[in-house]
Amino acid sequence: ALAVAEAPGARYAPLVIVAPAGCGKTHLLHAIGAHLTHRDPLTPVRCATAAAFADAWHTARHADALPTWRAELAQVSILLLDDLVDLLDDEQGPALQRELLRWLDTPIPPGDGPAAVTRRQLVLTTSRTLDALRDTSRGGHALDARLGSRLEAGLIVDITPPDAPLRARI
Repeated sequence: ALAVAEAPGARYAPLVIVAPAGCGKTHLLHAIGAHLTHRDPLTPVRCATAAAFADAWHTARHADALPTWRAELAQVSILLLDDLVDLLDDEQGPALQRELLRWLDTPIPPGDGPAAVTRRQLVLTTSRTLDALRDTSRGGHALDARLGSRLEAGLIVDITPPDAPLRARI
């Protein structure tokens, strides 16, 4: 996470954080965002839940404003999305996954800050492995093969819950 926060897009792009509920995925995601904005306030970072991302897309779609929504999203170099499962479970899960792919493939506008990002950085959290998300029997939409391949090209970090002695020390 620190490597992503120090040099977004350079390594581990994308970064997928996999862990069961309560292991600190959201906390880690927010820490990455806070570090990025503290390090360079000019770097365009967006941190949102996958449900909020989907809601914004739905709002734009119903208002016939998807081109505007896409243009605004294209200005974001670093996208931090919490809970990929919510995106897949949305009624428009396949379309939302295509939007993520579109964003990843959109060239980044020139940066102004001292640490201008040259490659888009996506950080996702999920409570299920990518293999489990590909399973159509789980309910919801399956993970798109192209998006899954892009996610696997980065770094997937699996956080396991601490055992009882470690929990007691924490």
